[in-house]
Amino acid sequence: ANIGYFSVLAAGCIGSSGYVIAFEPEPRNLELLHMNLARHGVRANATVFALAAYSRPCRMALATNEANRGDHVLAPHADTGLEVRCVRLDDVLPRSVDVVKIDTQGFDHDVVAGLSETIAANPGLVVLTELSLTKLGDRGVDVDGVLAGYLARGFGIETLDPWGAPFPLAAADVVPHCVAAAPEEISLVLRRAR
Repeated sequence: ANIGYFSVLAAGCIGSSGYVIAFEPEPRNLELLHMNLARHGVRANATVFALAAYSRPCRMALATNEANRGDHVLAPHADTGLEVRCVRLDDVLPRSVDVVKIDTQGFDHDVVAGLSETIAANPGLVVLTELSLTKLGDRGVDVDGVLAGYLARGFGIETLDPWGAPFPLAAADVVPHCVAAAPEEISLVLRRAR
């Protein structure tokens, strides 16, 4: 959730009819997230977990980026001095979920892997996620495999036009579309056919 920009927006959009559940493992961002929710008066319909979302429960190092506090990233094979608790979202989220927004710096597909039960229980679920060729490449993750995994879960792939409206994108067109963007990352909307 970082410092809560999208959490505040989401809580404002849903009002008292819905609920926001936010995850932020980094202590300073977590403190700002709590402050932003309070400042905007949306704490009543928001819960914050000091956890990282991942494909399985574990503890893992978190590498922080002081130049860009939104670019903290899990570091499975590093000793960064900051270890965080990771959870599968299936183990924390309620049974009924409408939207999941993920931006985990190249670990988005890992988070989706921890949503199998939530995806199965919510046919209308919309997943907003990011695909970063650079971050996936740094980890040696096959982008086509990530996209195939989304399709195998029954999702169609969409991206956003310049006005923020989603439009369908064939899996084969995602990487060329992403390369045309800067810095080689793209927001994806994953949802089942209506």
